[in-house]
Parts: sequence; structure tokens; C-alpha cells
Amino acid sequence: MPFFRVLKKSFEWTDECQKAFEDLKKYLSSPPLLSPSVPGEELYLYIAVSQAAVSAALVRNDGRSQRPVYFMSREFRGAEERYPRMEKLALTLMTAARKLKPYFQAHVIIVLTDQPLKKAMSSPEAAGRMALWAIELSEFDVRYRPRTSMKGQVVADFIAEYTQPGDEGAERQKL
Repeated sequence: MPFFRVLKKSFEWTDECQKAFEDLKKYLSSPPLLSPSVPGEELYLYIAVSQAAVSAALVRNDGRSQRPVYFMSREFRGAEERYPRMEKLALTLMTAARKLKPYFQAHVIIVLTDQPLKKAMSSPEAAGRMALWAIELSEFDVRYRPRTSMKGQVVADFIAEYTQPGDEGAERQKL
């Protein structure tokens, strides 16, 4: 955050900036955080919605732990801020499917959520955006399971929480 604050106003290098820079160098010199996926394995998608953004974390099971494969976030644009919560969750899933299309095409994606997203997406009463999104998602092997573990959800929540409206870096890319 110190870097972003400095860039938004007149540039003045402070001790806080120097410490943040040193921390960033240390972080970037450590091994990568993301794990490559293995063809054919199931990937798990954790989704989160905040007031300002949607985010998702795609993870894989690596024996006894979950390892992040990719994460993304996107801030709301225009009327999206006024969508009902279920439509915001569906928007998160659609954003992830579009951005991570190669993963969705090559793997079974298991959406872990504590919301009735599958029911909302497959409901005969679904109309408008939800119906269009359900049709678009039908090309992928997307399955829904109740969320029992919070491991990967923490990453998605963190990304959503720290994506601020107006941030130029709101979209997270693979490192």
C-alpha cells in the first residue's frame, strides 16, 4: 500500500516506502506462490463478493494441502453494484470462466460455495443474465459442492477485500 499511496500524489520516498520495497524484494525472491495444474485433475474454485469487487481463487489438491493455481478479481462496473447477491456470485463465476477459460476447458471445476448457486443458475425461472450465463457455462464441466473447508476461500476473500474501486491493479493476473 505505501507504493500505491506514493504514486497517487507527489512522489516522496519515505522510510515506510523503503521498508515496503525491501519487503517486496524479499517476497519476490522467494519461490513462486502459484502451483501448476496437472492435466485431468479436479480444480476447486472459491468465490467471494465484496461491496466493490468480485474475486475467485482456483486451487488444486496437492496430497494433503490445497495449492493456489490462479486467482483473479474484478471491480464492479456501473449497474453491477446493484445486482442482487446471487447475481453477483454468478457474475464472479462467469468472470472466472471467461478469464480462466483454458482451465475450465481442460479440468472439472468444482465450485465450493455456501450459497445455492447451482439452484439459481439451473432454475427454470432463471431469466435474463442468469439464463444467459447458465447457457454459457454449460460448455464446461462445472460442479457445485457445499463449502466445508475455508483454506482457499481465505485467498478469494482477501483479494475481494483489498480490491478498491478505482484501483488500476484491480485485475489480478498469474504471477
